[in-house]
Amino acid sequence: MVQLLFLDYGSGETVKKSAVRTLPDSLHALPVAAVKCSISPLPEDYLNFTELFSTVTADRELSLTPCEDGGVSVTVDGSSLTEVFKKATHYSTLKFSQPELKETSNVYCTSVEDPFNIWVQLAEYAEELERVMADLATYSPEAPALYTHHAGTVCAALFPADEVWYRAEITNQGPEKCTVKFVDYGNCCEVEKANLKLLPEEHLTMPANSVLVRLAHVRPKSGSKWDDAAIDKLFELTTEVLCEMKLTSVRALQHVTLSVEGVDVATSMAEVATPTPDPDILHIPQLSVEGGEKTVSITHVEQVDKIYGILAENADATYALSELSEGLVTVDQLFKPLQCIAKFSADGVLYRANIVNFTETEAEVWFVDFGNRDKVKITDLWYLNPEHVELPGQSIPLQLDGVKPVTGTEWSEAAKTALNEQINCVDVTVTLPDLENVTVSSDSFVVDICVEGVSAAESLKSSKNARSLIQPPVVTNYPPHQLSDEVPVYCTEVEVKEECVNVTCQFAGEKVDEIQALLQEKITEGHPDYVPETIKPGLVCTTKFSADNAWYRAEVTDVEGDKVTVKFVDYGNSETKRKTEIQLLPEDLNSPTQMITVKLAGTDKMSSVDKKFLSKMMVIDSELIMKKPSEEEASFFLVTFNEEGEEIERSDMVEKTLAHSAAVGSYPNFPVLATESVVYSCQIDSPEEIYVQQAESEEILETIGNQLAEHEPNKDANSAPFLGQPVLAVFEGALYRAVVLEVISGSNLKVQFVDYGNTSVVKEVYDITPEQIAHPPQAIRTSIQLYTPVPDKPVTETTTFLKTLLTEKEISVVECPETETVLSGTVVVSFSVEGKNVRLSLLQQGLCTDTDTTVGEYKHTNIPTKPVEVEVTHVEDEVHFFASRTGGEVVELDEDEPVPEADPTDTEELVDRDTYVADMQAVLDDDSGRPPVLDSVQVGTLCVTRWEGNLYRAVVLWIVHDYAKVRFIDYGNTYYTQLTEILDCPEPFRGPGLAVPFSGQIEQKSVADAGLYLVEKTGDIDEGASWTNVTVSPPLPKIHKFKYTKPDLNTPFTGYVSQPLQHGHFFVQQEEASEVLETTLPPLIQTAVSAKTPVPYLVPDAPVLGLYQGAYYRGKVIEVVKDGVAKVLFVDYGNTETCTNMYDVTPEVMAVRVVGINCQLEGVNWVGVEAKPIYDEHMAVDSELTITPLSYNKDLKQFSVSVAAGEQDLGEAVNTATVAVSDKKIPAAETNFPSNTYITFYCSKLNSVQDLCLQQEEDFELLETIGAECAAAPKVQLLSAAPDTFSLVLDPSDGAYYRCKITSVEDNKYSVHYVDYGNRETVPITSLFDMPVSLTAHKICGVQCKLNGTQTPEGGFDATNISKLQQLCDPNNALPVSIQPGTEGEVLTVDIMLGTSTLRSHVQEEALLDLSEKYLTPKFEGATTLLTSVTNSPTDFYGQRAEDGDRLGVLGQLIAQLTDQTENLSEPQPGLPCVSRLSDDGELYRATVLSVTEEGVTVLYVDYGNSEQVPLTSLYKLPNPLLSIPLLAVPLSLSSISTPETWSEESLNLITELLYTDCEISVTPVSWSEDGRCLAVVEVDGKCVKSLMGELVQNTDPDWTPRETPAEPTPADPAPAADTPHFNYQKLEDSPSVLLVSHREGPADFSLQKAEWSEDLDTVYNQVQEAETAPLATPTPGAICIALSVELGDKYRAEVVEVVDAGVIVRYVDYGNQETVPAENLCTVPESLITAPVLAVPCSLPGTWTQPAVEKFNELVQADFEVTVTPISWSEEGRLTCTCKLEYNGADIATSI
Repeated sequence: MVQLLFLDYGSGETVKKSAVRTLPDSLHALPVAAVKCSISPLPEDYLNFTELFSTVTADRELSLTPCEDGGVSVTVDGSSLTEVFKKATHYSTLKFSQPELKETSNVYCTSVEDPFNIWVQLAEYAEELERVMADLATYSPEAPALYTHHAGTVCAALFPADEVWYRAEITNQGPEKCTVKFVDYGNCCEVEKANLKLLPEEHLTMPANSVLVRLAHVRPKSGSKWDDAAIDKLFELTTEVLCEMKLTSVRALQHVTLSVEGVDVATSMAEVATPTPDPDILHIPQLSVEGGEKTVSITHVEQVDKIYGILAENADATYALSELSEGLVTVDQLFKPLQCIAKFSADGVLYRANIVNFTETEAEVWFVDFGNRDKVKITDLWYLNPEHVELPGQSIPLQLDGVKPVTGTEWSEAAKTALNEQINCVDVTVTLPDLENVTVSSDSFVVDICVEGVSAAESLKSSKNARSLIQPPVVTNYPPHQLSDEVPVYCTEVEVKEECVNVTCQFAGEKVDEIQALLQEKITEGHPDYVPETIKPGLVCTTKFSADNAWYRAEVTDVEGDKVTVKFVDYGNSETKRKTEIQLLPEDLNSPTQMITVKLAGTDKMSSVDKKFLSKMMVIDSELIMKKPSEEEASFFLVTFNEEGEEIERSDMVEKTLAHSAAVGSYPNFPVLATESVVYSCQIDSPEEIYVQQAESEEILETIGNQLAEHEPNKDANSAPFLGQPVLAVFEGALYRAVVLEVISGSNLKVQFVDYGNTSVVKEVYDITPEQIAHPPQAIRTSIQLYTPVPDKPVTETTTFLKTLLTEKEISVVECPETETVLSGTVVVSFSVEGKNVRLSLLQQGLCTDTDTTVGEYKHTNIPTKPVEVEVTHVEDEVHFFASRTGGEVVELDEDEPVPEADPTDTEELVDRDTYVADMQAVLDDDSGRPPVLDSVQVGTLCVTRWEGNLYRAVVLWIVHDYAKVRFIDYGNTYYTQLTEILDCPEPFRGPGLAVPFSGQIEQKSVADAGLYLVEKTGDIDEGASWTNVTVSPPLPKIHKFKYTKPDLNTPFTGYVSQPLQHGHFFVQQEEASEVLETTLPPLIQTAVSAKTPVPYLVPDAPVLGLYQGAYYRGKVIEVVKDGVAKVLFVDYGNTETCTNMYDVTPEVMAVRVVGINCQLEGVNWVGVEAKPIYDEHMAVDSELTITPLSYNKDLKQFSVSVAAGEQDLGEAVNTATVAVSDKKIPAAETNFPSNTYITFYCSKLNSVQDLCLQQEEDFELLETIGAECAAAPKVQLLSAAPDTFSLVLDPSDGAYYRCKITSVEDNKYSVHYVDYGNRETVPITSLFDMPVSLTAHKICGVQCKLNGTQTPEGGFDATNISKLQQLCDPNNALPVSIQPGTEGEVLTVDIMLGTSTLRSHVQEEALLDLSEKYLTPKFEGATTLLTSVTNSPTDFYGQRAEDGDRLGVLGQLIAQLTDQTENLSEPQPGLPCVSRLSDDGELYRATVLSVTEEGVTVLYVDYGNSEQVPLTSLYKLPNPLLSIPLLAVPLSLSSISTPETWSEESLNLITELLYTDCEISVTPVSWSEDGRCLAVVEVDGKCVKSLMGELVQNTDPDWTPRETPAEPTPADPAPAADTPHFNYQKLEDSPSVLLVSHREGPADFSLQKAEWSEDLDTVYNQVQEAETAPLATPTPGAICIALSVELGDKYRAEVVEVVDAGVIVRYVDYGNQETVPAENLCTVPESLITAPVLAVPCSLPGTWTQPAVEKFNELVQADFEVTVTPISWSEEGRLTCTCKLEYNGADIATSI
């Protein structure tokens, strides 16, 4: 074969070598007639443009203009290609509109297929159609040709039968002809493309004047197909006559009646058709109401914004409709929206309704007169009768005006409940607008609803269940300060920073008080209008300060969970609040904050010493003048006033500090204290101010003293002393170093002597010299570590004790920070004196508070369980004390009996504390029995230590340094002792402690705390008495308990379900319960409620009478929600409600036993979705059950029971049916895609370039199926879920259910992955539901991917970049995706093309990895046809796909366009991709560098396979988009041969002769090399090339056998097993034959029929309908059967394909199509119908096919087309299938697709 280019035409063709002749010399001289041109500029959408260009330029005169870039611009019929392209694009969007049908219309029947398929033409458009037809007759013959012939293109078409032009639309495109539908008549036919013309746009204004309708009230005489007699009769009645058409219903196909001259067509067809009623023609009229004030009865409150009511004046008529139940016809065909009569499940009454949704067994209905919805059985639906449609639908949808939810956009259940209680089932007053056509889809009418003059909206707002629709204006930002030049302020905080000093001030004056007064007046706590929707830092708000409970203006600074940190903007302090305590600030409180923080001007260059000195001078709360302030910085002046308030002095704080620093300097920092060093006290002012000197200070003080003794004091008369100034001062006649602390009025100064710590008031101070200031102060100010003052005890008492303890004693430093401390600082130190810690001494003396409140972990004995007398041994605080038993029996209380009185005669032997302790001390105090000191002491250690000279048992509570706190376990008191005093507790005394901790108030009567002991005073406490006796008893809430009905264990009884709960939990009542509930209890409860006694203790388990649906019932508190609100279990029924109205239970009510029996199915803790129908069937309210109690849980008051369900135990049935969540696995998504080959996907979700989800179009139908199954699945909420399990998730954004995988669980938040779509969300457990097993049958449709060459940046992905990528990957756009080799788990690595660029080129730089540059090699499996492009040797040749010929041309234009913008390749390296200019034609091609030498660069042209050496100037860098386009030449090698160093000339000649250029070869891959070369079995004309090469190649496969020709398939009829019947399939002749297409799924599965088989089809059809059959017992794949079609309602011969949850998939063997039907629709096949030949031939085209090829096949091959079939082979197993060659209109279908 040779591929030729016809130079005078520009077209090419492949011909046999024998057809090629040498060109005569005379023709050489003639110029070539065709000129090769390149379009300039090339449009962006060049691929679509290529197809369009060939269409619009065919047989037309073109005008070409050369361009500078070597290309040409083209003009067609005076228009540029760009303009033509725009016109064509616009024309492709044009569509015919559809006519609107009226209830009654005059029509002409233009095309009649059968009574169920009639095309009618509306007579009202007759004149306009006539004008259009006349215009088309004149215009169309000369009209321009169509731009394209795609399906859906509108056109003018010439009808072949009458050669008249009509308006039409293309439905299918063939090679020469197109199938068109004539839109004004409804018929279709094939028309040559030359007879399809552009349709003027003005002819699109008239709608397509043909409508497909179905004749109502008739059906075929037999079966589901119409016979010729009926069709002929209909044609006779309706042809060329005007008919009156009336609509009876609107479904997928319009149902109509037709009449001619008043005679009903259906009636006239009585002889040839069967009449049938059509009851769905009745429709409920729509309501219309005049506007104005109306009284409306509220019938249903769905939510605040969806309320339904009926006009009170129509109520009687509406309810009367329910009584019209005579002559009702059961609904036998469901569709939406069908209007019908439905039985309301709550009351069993019939009401008018719309069907909203339905399944096979039940329907969801909306009651048109009341607004509520219900799910009813299909058997409880009836068609409307005429009397039912006399009254319009009465339900009026209302929406409450003026309110919106408190938070978010969704109304709370509390709001719905509050509104329901106020307005449901009552008459309200509303003002309605004029209402017309009120339907279920009507928007709600916004109204204000009033009940007895009270607005429902205002009630909701006042109860804080709603807020105003329009929120009052609030403050969003505090306005900036408007400051004058000088502002009086109070300094509240000084912050010394490294770079400056910041000062926080509050403005002086009355503004702060004015703001506070206004706040208290304006703010209402919890007002919903001021509840913030979101709280985040920066929010302006108001909240209460906990110290005074007053409102203050604030700003949020931090949010963590429910905690909010706010800063009070007018005071500067902060506090942590709960979110519920935050309110928005009304706008009328908007004014600048009264606090300002500024930098103190001039402090940025101050030394740290000066800054600290300055901070001391800025006295907190002192009044200053802030001068020249801004929002950034200001200066501050300290002003002095005289008694008259006149300013007498003003000092700049910074200047004063700098002057002091320049003149004086300052003392150095304190000397460093070291741990274990020795110090001496020199001044003790308090426990927090102790001045000490180090031992080495004595020598320094002597040196300083000598200096001062010789010094002559000097005083600067011109400078006044100031705070912090180092000076010399006289004390008791001697001169000492000091610092000024305070300037007292007059001339007095308070100074501190820095070497001793004492202070004094002096008249004068003297200047200090630099030499005198050089030594650090020798008095170090210290504070005792962990010291806390004792409340109400003067510090002077502690100070006196410390002076006695420390004065003139050597003090050891136990612990201190070893850093320098400034003069004003304090060193926190732990001291010890004479081996005893100073703080320990304070604790023992009661002079230091211990904040520890732990009781300590130790065992107790003698613990009471009923009221007994105890002896109080230690009172810990107001409500906690320790006591020992003195008597009383230790008994366990019976839950149904009252607490017994204390028995004073009880003489039970108890452990006597005094005796026990005395015996122990006698042993321990003996020298031989005294225990040793503990080597290791830890918290919780049981030990012995001394108190007041005696040894007692104790437990260690805490340890600090060398001392500890202990509690004496036999008395309860605590003590502090040194570790050296803690002794080991001998083994005989390591038993429980005798002091028991109690809670209560000893000095009050009957005071209790839930869960603690009640203490009752038994007598006056003698003053001075160490101990007193009291009586203790369990808490009051345990005293009153219900008595419960207790059936005998293991004895069955009959119970009636009162409350079904989830997962095997339910409540039942016995038959006698009705008398108790209806007769006994009501009067007792009424009496108790009338007393209105509040519940004394609202704690868990407290008995109450709670209000539920207007009545009071007995209940038990489960949970206290807040003050006065509790969740209550109604014990007689089992339901749980949140109650606010509760009263105390009287003894009379308590005396009646509870009749509700709490049950739990034995062994059942989870009822999955599969078991829910079984469980629900038996657990409906009032269901009668046979129950056997097996055991009783005393704490839960619950019986574990078995329940009989027929012959099986219900618990066992539930457990058997339940499938564990962890066992439900969804099949993984398809990931077995060919590498480096572009496949079409849709991007459903792009979370990041490392996490994106792709879907295939072929899965869209499956996704719809999955979605429908998810929505229809019963919903069982999960109790918990583990990672890597699957479930259903309720999506919060759209309210739909999706399959998901739980990826992680943290803090009860579940991270889930929507497996079919790729979304990732975090949801609560309440959004997760059990997934039915049926949903695990479907594979995951979302393919998880990551983008090739990307990574997750350190700082995460840029949100803006991700948003841009999401826009580029629009889910509605198909994307070419290349799968890269190497898969991590189920995540594919992919490249995605976007036009001429890749998605990777749009990714942020931080997320990109360096990729090794290499081309994508297309890989394939199975035999593939290629054309050889270059042959170098048996191991080095190249092949191209025939269909890639056009792509090579387009690729060439793209290379030229993109390379024009790139640089030359300056440094070529072997293996580097590039663009090279071919020396033969000067064109640019993709290439790879093979080698680099001084002579040039050798390159391989990768899309062809040839190579050459080119100069460096011919090489260019490869543009990025070109790297992502797969190679168009496949590198090939014969498989299993060795490669010699050089091939012989003979072998090279033979291989080039066999594999000549454009030779058609069959390539079957054996393997692929790492560099992408395909090692394959290659055949030419059916012969193996390797065999043909013979001994010229060396075979390396020992199992290979040479062969001259490929093995021919041997057709053989399948041999089914003897016991398995099969249908008798027919074979076609080997020669080509013409057949009809009966059904097609794609090129791999289609069925054909012979035209002469039509009579046989009718015969078999009739035999099947009449056959006597039995149900098919067990459908299995491959089984033959007769199946009743769900769609057509007739029976057909079939084979079982697959058994699925939804039913059985069958294939109708005589036609080839498939359908899913219920198993009960299958029957056995009589022998005569088994042997009858199958009347459809299953076929397939050879090879494997992509989804685009399947779509193209289905477009070209339509049902009933005549096709030519040539069999190639027949299947040997299973269904006899013909692999064939298929032709249509002479074109090979396999080549076309």
